[in-house]
Amino acid sequence: WEDKATSCRRIASELNVGLDSLVFFDDNPVERAWVAEACPEVLVVDVPADAARYVQTLQALHCFETATLSREDTERTSLYRANAARSAVRAEAPSLEDYLASLGTELELGEADATTLPRIAQLVGKSNQLNMTTRRRTESELADLVASATHRVFWARVRDRFGDSGLVGVAIARCEDQTWELDTFLLSCRVIKR
Repeated sequence: WEDKATSCRRIASELNVGLDSLVFFDDNPVERAWVAEACPEVLVVDVPADAARYVQTLQALHCFETATLSREDTERTSLYRANAARSAVRAEAPSLEDYLASLGTELELGEADATTLPRIAQLVGKSNQLNMTTRRRTESELADLVASATHRVFWARVRDRFGDSGLVGVAIARCEDQTWELDTFLLSCRVIKR
C-alpha cells in the first residue's frame, strides 16, 4: 500500500537493479506525474486514455526488445528468487563474514567461446557499477577479439548454495611481447556484494 514511487524504489532494491531499469505503466496521470517527479530515472510511459491502445503503446517503446537471449535471461525469475533467499539469510546472519561463509560460493573461470559470447556481449554492453573502463563492444567485435592472436577474453561464473548466478564477470586482456594488459574488467551488480 505504499505510494508508487516508494514501491518503485523497493522493487529496484529487491531486484538489485537501478531505477533506470524500471518502466512505470499506470493509467492514472497523477500517479505517473508523482513517479516521474520522485524517481526521474524510471521510464514513465505516457499511457493513452483508450485501453485498447495499451499494447500498441508498449510495443512502440522498444525497451523490451533484446538482440540476444542468454541462459541467464531465461532463468531471470529463479535468479531473483535466489537473491531474495540470500537477502533473508543476510538479514539473520550475525555478521557479514558469517553470511558470506554460509553461502558456499564457488567461482568458475573460462575463456570465451561461441556459447558464452552472447552473454559476454550483454555484460559488456550494460554493466556499469564495477566496470573498469566501460568500453562497449558488440558481439562481433568481441568475436574478433576471441579470434585475435593478441587478445584473450575470459568469463566468470558464480554459484552458491542458493543457485547458479550464471556468467557474471568478464576480463579482456591484450597480450603482446609477453606482457598482458588488462583492457576490460567487469562484474555484474548481482554479485558485487558477494
